Amino acid sequence: MLASEGWINGIVASVCFIFAFILGIGIIYQGRKSGAKLLSYMGVSIFFSAFFWIIACFDFFSILFFGINLTLPTHLMGIITFFFSPLITIISMYIGGELLIPEKKKLSFFYFLYWELFLN
Repeated sequence: MLASEGWINGIVASVCFIFAFILGIGIIYQGRKSGAKLLSYMGVSIFFSAFFWIIACFDFFSILFFGINLTLPTHLMGIITFFFSPLITIISMYIGGELLIPEKKKLSFFYFLYWELFLN
């Protein structure tokens, strides 16, 4: 049985996962339909950001349906949760570089990438 904190965490994680998943697919669809390349990239970024909550969501549903926790080691849960984080960061930096300086998007993208990897 779950405590009240477990219910709140599980429901919030499930709502965030489902909302980001559906919103990302919807934005990808609108971007493809309208031919807006940056909108499609933003949809991909939002779609992959849904997977930040996947372990908490699966753990909640495993407790709800089967009565047991996931038996993954803690470090593996972190790896699975943040697996798409670099991809989301790179896509978001590309979108930001395209919106800030459209003429020099490659220069700004590599500047932001250098800043993120080596100076941060």
